[in-house]
Amino acid sequence: MDGEYKKALERIEILEEELARIRQAIIALAEGQPAGEYVKFDTSAFSEENEIWSESYSALALMMDKLLEIKYCTYYLVIEDLEKECGKWREEARMHTRWGRHRENTLLIEYLLEELQDVYEYGIQWYKWEAKRHPDLRDMVGLLPEKCPWTLEELMENEDYELLNKLPEREKRM
Repeated sequence: MDGEYKKALERIEILEEELARIRQAIIALAEGQPAGEYVKFDTSAFSEENEIWSESYSALALMMDKLLEIKYCTYYLVIEDLEKECGKWREEARMHTRWGRHRENTLLIEYLLEELQDVYEYGIQWYKWEAKRHPDLRDMVGLLPEKCPWTLEELMENEDYELLNKLPEREKRM
């Protein structure tokens, strides 16, 4: 734990230095002075954080895609694989957000809450891409809800079957 704590403090120090440099550049520009050396930011300090946010966004979208595929797939032999993939993407999103832990990544969680509809639409894009390859999924594109049927909390906390119950049922064929 000491190693994690030390690493976190080092990361905070790097980010604070970069934020101070950004503030100095803004002040210089506001005063009509050249920003000079202040503009040479260490973007790697921010790119790691941005990568985590991007991975979380994608993990949730892929999880939603897998939920849709599970619901509408008629090839029962692949459903178990889809369920495993869905669980993998959920765990990745939970890991990045530190969901349910003592110190959750509240900024990332707030971002995902605000972007949940966009994340869902990205998940639908993944579903449609899969539907081009699998005719049984293609037939169900019309059933996909326009609005995200889940909350972030439901996606992170609920069992798959609870999440699947929020999706429209496929029509029974006679």
